[in-house]
Amino acid sequence: MNLVLFDSRECSGRPEDGIVLPLTDKRAQHLLRVLKLGEKGRFRAGFINGPRGTAELIQRTEDELRIRFQAEEHPPENAPLYLLLGHPRPIQLQRVLRELAAIGIAEVVVGHTELGERSYFQSSIWQGDTVSRLLIEGCAQGGGTCLPGVVREHTLKRALARVETLDPVPATRLFLHPAAGGVRIGEVGVPSPPVVLAVGSERGWTDSEVALLENHAYRRVQFGDRVLRSETAAIVGAGVLLGRLGLL
Repeated sequence: MNLVLFDSRECSGRPEDGIVLPLTDKRAQHLLRVLKLGEKGRFRAGFINGPRGTAELIQRTEDELRIRFQAEEHPPENAPLYLLLGHPRPIQLQRVLRELAAIGIAEVVVGHTELGERSYFQSSIWQGDTVSRLLIEGCAQGGGTCLPGVVREHTLKRALARVETLDPVPATRLFLHPAAGGVRIGEVGVPSPPVVLAVGSERGWTDSEVALLENHAYRRVQFGDRVLRSETAAIVGAGVLLGRLGLL
C-alpha cells in the first residue's frame, strides 16, 4: 500500500476533527503494523477521486486512530486507455481490475463473448462492493486516487456500442488475436488517444467476433509467437500501450 486512500464520507463534520479509523480497519492495521507509526507519524495519503497529500496520526485510542490530512496536489486523470475484456474467470478478473487500477487506465468494459462462460456474470465479484474494493487496492498500490470505471455488458455488440458512447470516441482501436495477420503490439506506432484495446476471454475470439471487431475499425495485433492468458494479455497489452503513449 503506497498510498492510503480515504473516502470523503469518512471525514467527520468538523475539519479539525480529521478522519477517524477504527483499529479493526485494514488501513489502520497497515499504519500500525507495517509502517509502525506512532503519534505525529506522517504518511502519504489521498482521497478517492480527489487530492493526494500528507496525513498525520494525531491520536490513538483503544478503539481508533484519528488522522489529519493535508492536501498537496490533484493527481492527473487516468490515462486515455480503455479495455474491452471478454469476461475471464472471476479470480482472473480480480487480478486484472486490481492491476489496471494500479497503472491508471480510464475504464474496463467487461463483456460476454461467444466462447466465454455466461455464468461468470453471476459471480460474487459483481456483488456488493467487491469491484470498488479491488479498484481501491490497485490505486493504493500504484499511488493514484482516480478509480477506473468498470462496466458490464452481456454481449460483445453492446460492449462495442458502449465504446462508441465515450467522449471523445477512441481514435485508436486494437484487438489482440494470436492468428496470423496482426502486427506485434510493440510495433504499433504512437497511437492517437483515446485508445481502446479488446482482449478476448480464455478461448479467444470466434471468426464472427473477429469480423464484428474489424467492422468497427479495430486493428488486429498480437504478441508475436506468444499466446498469453487473458489476464496476462490484458495487463501486458495495457502496459505496452501506455508506454507507447509515453505514460508508463
